[in-house]
Amino acid sequence: MLGLPSTPWLFGHRGSRDTLAENTIPAMRRAADAGAVGIEIDVRLCASGEVVVAHDVDLERVTGGRDSRMVAELSLAELQAVVLQPSGTVPSLEQVLEFCAERDLALNIELKKDVPSRFALVRSTLALLQGRERVVISSFDPLMLAAVRWRDRKVPIGLLLHEEGPRLPVGLLASALHAVSIHVDPPLATESNLERWHDAGLRVLVWTVNDPAQARRLIERGVDGIMTDDPRRMRKKLAVFKKA
Repeated sequence: MLGLPSTPWLFGHRGSRDTLAENTIPAMRRAADAGAVGIEIDVRLCASGEVVVAHDVDLERVTGGRDSRMVAELSLAELQAVVLQPSGTVPSLEQVLEFCAERDLALNIELKKDVPSRFALVRSTLALLQGRERVVISSFDPLMLAAVRWRDRKVPIGLLLHEEGPRLPVGLLASALHAVSIHVDPPLATESNLERWHDAGLRVLVWTVNDPAQARRLIERGVDGIMTDDPRRMRKKLAVFKKA
């Protein structure tokens, strides 16, 4: 998958959130320096039309309450003038793609569904991925993933599932979307689920795992990758993670 080395894989969840602002280039650089083979990010559109890297609909949490404006209502220039807490700024997806190419990192792009236009986000994201490698697109919204596959027959797709979310027909979706992976929270990574998903040819990544003991149990169970907020600590505690 994505030309990655042998499993298990270590992904930085929104980069490295342990001490740095999530979804920023410095956080991604820290994850890469720690030995992560890939980065997981969240994307949405800003008011000037660029795809930007931001998890929340607004800036309140990532600025420590100093700025509560909506991401979709700000231009890229306005967003990049905001200092996140403790430091850093909101990058564009284009900037992140360039960084990942420079560091030879895989990139998991989660399409957020709480956006003004889901199809516009799909269209704009795919436009940036032409000629790019080592990228997988995921979303909690199967309709967005269907739109991705309708517009692009080749881009890798990952199904994103949450234990508390709707029970989706994983086998049918994976087949219809030609998905390469499934990304789940720990309660869904049971032995029976792992066996079924692996038999279907899917790689299984688990988010968000910050306890090395839990990560070790999941790896022993057979998961292919761990997404963590603290790649440095995870790699230090678990020798199974090879440096990128």
